[in-house]
Amino acid sequence: YAEIDVLWHQPSKYRTGFGASETRVTVPNIFAKISGVKDGNLNAYWDSVKWKLSPDTRVIIKSPSYKKYAESQLDVYKPYYNGEQILTEKLKNSPLNKYNYLSDNLQNLIFSKLQEAVDSGFLKLDPSELLPMILYVGTNLDREVLKLLQKYDFTKAIPKLIVIDVIEDTFSKVECIQLVLYNLLGLDILIYTPTGYRNIETFVSDMAFETHTMNEFEYNVHIPRFKIPDSIPEQ
Repeated sequence: YAEIDVLWHQPSKYRTGFGASETRVTVPNIFAKISGVKDGNLNAYWDSVKWKLSPDTRVIIKSPSYKKYAESQLDVYKPYYNGEQILTEKLKNSPLNKYNYLSDNLQNLIFSKLQEAVDSGFLKLDPSELLPMILYVGTNLDREVLKLLQKYDFTKAIPKLIVIDVIEDTFSKVECIQLVLYNLLGLDILIYTPTGYRNIETFVSDMAFETHTMNEFEYNVHIPRFKIPDSIPEQ
């Protein structure tokens, strides 16, 4: 748990496990859930969150009113996979590809990570819905996250996603797939859950992320307003 603070604002090239070749960059990123509040100290807890904000951070406050999807929406993806294999080129050249405005390199990265999400075993979904759900989510990624990916230099600052969850609703399938994809795309992800309730565990395997459990759980928590800073805070 202490290593998260050490690594959080560190450029990726200084992290243990970083590697680069002509065709591949290996970025050791963070995917963790912080369950509970150390000693019940909410002031220190929120200060810790604030310190982790940077210009390349997106903060999501978990809401019960997330976007729903109809089962019929998944049918349009059937021509774009065969068994457990995504037909990437066919998908890229289809009307379902909303990323034509992005560079070829970023498009290729996104579509390769869709297949990696299928193969990873990270998602606890029925095999019949795994492919179409990943394609549905993967072709509708958050625009703000796409902006982070557009300027992502894989050797330097790593884009961040912080999720704060203080409600009783667990994460939906869509939300869980989003988090797995964002992690595979290279983002550092922290899920703050002061209540200690289950959320990401519903549809994501525990081999995909770490859980750090504190000694107290806090309920009826008020989340302060967080402002994204113009620079990385001093270490």
